[in-house]
Amino acid sequence: MPADERTGFYRDKLTPSRPFLDDDIGGENAKHYYFPPESMNVLPVRMACKSVSTFIPDSESGYKYPVGGTAFVVEGGYLVTQSHCLIGDNLGDVANRVVVLNDQKVSLKDARVVHISKEKDYGQEDIAVLHVPELEGSKGLVLSNQQAQESDPVFCIGFPDTHNGDEKVISYGLVQRSDTETFDHDSQVRPGNSGSPLVNKKGEVVGMVFTQPEGVEEFTTRATAVSVNMIRDIINSDQNQA
Repeated sequence: MPADERTGFYRDKLTPSRPFLDDDIGGENAKHYYFPPESMNVLPVRMACKSVSTFIPDSESGYKYPVGGTAFVVEGGYLVTQSHCLIGDNLGDVANRVVVLNDQKVSLKDARVVHISKEKDYGQEDIAVLHVPELEGSKGLVLSNQQAQESDPVFCIGFPDTHNGDEKVISYGLVQRSDTETFDHDSQVRPGNSGSPLVNKKGEVVGMVFTQPEGVEEFTTRATAVSVNMIRDIINSDQNQA
């Protein structure tokens, strides 16, 4: 589907949210609620999109568990997402995932689990961090040294409504509430955005899509994100033990 048709589809389908009203941000797509990375006029945000991936099953394993969702690469070969995007009934499911990063398929069979939550621990702990040797040479995102503050603009990059790895889009919002562990934002979030990074205008990660409000199944204009502080602490701890 052409980019203009795709963004128009999302705009018509969704309830009113926060469109890109600033032409300096979104160019000709500025009034759409979702639009493709190539339409992003803020260069650091457009470049950040190259470090965002989705999952497909490992065809050689015959694994059938539903996959999808979003993940992003952090400098040093770390892959960050939500635990429920990776595991089914046990941690062995991680090896049956393949990351699709800019049309390159990277198996997770050699990935080292740095941090992952089992289903009973989901909540603010629905965070997964892997170290993937094959991603060490990939351009990774930088974790911001500053946590998101109320009214800060954030850009959500991910794969809503897809399990095919070919519908990476951006939505835009403002931070509504913030503390040291989570913050609320009003960018569009749909199924498939789980694990999406939220970046600032510098293209630095300030958080990760965490959840939709209770009772919302399709889309929302208010969602909660895990603060970059929690992600940074996990990665720093792993690096200090190396």
